[in-house]
Amino acid sequence: MLRPAASVDLDFVQDLLNRPENLDRLAAYDSDALHSALTDPAWRLVIWDEGGEDAGFALLSQVVSGGKAKLEELAIDRPGGGHGSKLMNALFDDLRELGVSGLWLYVVPENYRAISFYRRCGFHPVDGPTKLWRRRSGPPVEPIRMERTL
Repeated sequence: MLRPAASVDLDFVQDLLNRPENLDRLAAYDSDALHSALTDPAWRLVIWDEGGEDAGFALLSQVVSGGKAKLEELAIDRPGGGHGSKLMNALFDDLRELGVSGLWLYVVPENYRAISFYRRCGFHPVDGPTKLWRRRSGPPVEPIRMERTL
């Protein structure tokens, strides 16, 4: 089940963001930025709950009816087992209900697992402006932009 995040969920989100395997793939968000995402209507922070357990989250920006939202971050507590696909399908439904027309994201080129996942979810690489992404661990990298319509 996809649900809007609440303040009590921010420790779970921070835990996923700060796991060692995510340091070169996910950006850092301090608690103030995450709290802002709970109240700013252009941002959306959602939790994927499976059987009463938090299983993942998605953080989006530019959530405007008729526009394309940006998937800022997506993380799953235990990757594999279809959890990410379930979260993503629920997210697509949620964004359609909000009137969002598409979704785009950046992904680091060597994150093959994520690129494959996003392709299976209907995303495709597009040409467009990118800027160097400064990782928390490792050298800066030019990300790949991917998008899909809803």
